[in-house]
Amino acid sequence: MVEWKTISSKISEDVYGAMKMICDKENIAPNQFIRKAVEKAVHPVLSKEPGTSDFPGIGENKFEYDPESDSYMWVIDFGSGNSTLISGKLSPFFVENISIGINAGLTRRATFLKKLKKNKTYVPEAITKFGEK
Repeated sequence: MVEWKTISSKISEDVYGAMKMICDKENIAPNQFIRKAVEKAVHPVLSKEPGTSDFPGIGENKFEYDPESDSYMWVIDFGSGNSTLISGKLSPFFVENISIGINAGLTRRATFLKKLKKNKTYVPEAITKFGEK
C-alpha cells in the first residue's frame, strides 16, 4: 500500500498564472501538474535501474580506480543503497581533464560570487527573458 503525503508551497502570482495556463491547456488539475513536476525531479534518486539516462542532481560522486585496466568508473551513490553508474572505463586522461575543467569552473564561480553585492542576487537570463513583453 502506498502512503501519500501532502505538500504545500507559496508561489508568486505570476508563477501561479503561468502554471494555471499550462494546466488549462493540458486539461489537468494544478495538483496533478505539481505531482508530475515533483516526480520528474526525484525520479533519478528513486530509479532502481543502474545506468538510467536521467542524470541525477544529488548524491555523492565517486570515481573508483581499477588498476588492472588503468581506468576509472564514475558512480553516484545516493546513500540509501541505491547508486547509479554514470560511466565505466574512463581513461586517466579524461578524469584529469574533467578535473581541470571543474576546478576552472569553480574558480570562475568564486570570482563571480565575490563581485556580487551583499543582499543582491543573480537572476538567470532565462528568467529575465520570461518577464519581458
